Amino acid sequence: MDDELIGMKMDMTTAKGKTTEHYMWMWFHTKLQDTVLFSGWNVTDVGSLLWTCAIIIVAGILVESIKYLRFIIQKKQKKSRDPKYINRLFSGAHFAQTLLFLLQLGLGYMLMLIFMTFSIWLGLAVCIGLTAGYLIFGYHMH
Repeated sequence: MDDELIGMKMDMTTAKGKTTEHYMWMWFHTKLQDTVLFSGWNVTDVGSLLWTCAIIIVAGILVESIKYLRFIIQKKQKKSRDPKYINRLFSGAHFAQTLLFLLQLGLGYMLMLIFMTFSIWLGLAVCIGLTAGYLIFGYHMH
């Protein structure tokens, strides 16, 4: 099959003169030919796909665990609420919330970018990871 029909082919030449081929998929696919987040993280065979999916699933569970941890911190904050806004703003709990939010946001966007590889397998791993995380931690927040 012609390369032009399976995705936008992008040839890249490194500083050492090595040429690598990457595809920017425009539709969902099952090919084992993806670059995940970084140029050195490539899915080219079943083994690399399985490791990548395992890492993605753990990342999805981690995102949900961070949400739960933020919920616990917020719940404890409500019990010991300082009347002054400035004290609440610079409290250790608020600082922890902010750092956890940054981590949650960063991981969430990474998972979104992984989903945008349009690999059915990687997208499924994102969904499984987030769903497993919700199954483990989500019911505590309701």
